Amino acid sequence: MYILDEFYIGLDEKKIFGSKCSKCKIVYFPPKIRCKKCLDQTDELIELPQTGILKNFIDSDIGNHVKKKHKNKKQELYGLVQIDTIQSKIIMPILNAEKANLKPGMKLKVVWGKGKITDTPHIIGFEPIDLE
Repeated sequence: MYILDEFYIGLDEKKIFGSKCSKCKIVYFPPKIRCKKCLDQTDELIELPQTGILKNFIDSDIGNHVKKKHKNKKQELYGLVQIDTIQSKIIMPILNAEKANLKPGMKLKVVWGKGKITDTPHIIGFEPIDLE
């Protein structure tokens, strides 16, 4: 089976997989067919944790022209998230959080939702892990 097919099957089961280069031992998320370092084909999928670290973030309210054009639109937050146990980072929406409460280094977890085209599970973003 093709490595990306297995990745999407994993999403249907609400599992996250990364691809691993057996030569360099680097794990990629989202999965890559070839290793960026040695260009060998990645040949192994490994299940990844559904948690990560917020490295940095930005809000959608980046200029006055945005405020004027979308007066009633809710502020959207996007973060650079490093999945736990690997070095790969991904930009994803940060959900169920206020900008004032976000801090680089905080723990996040995956938020699952339905896809826009199909009813299969998709990662729609990350949210802070309640540490209380």
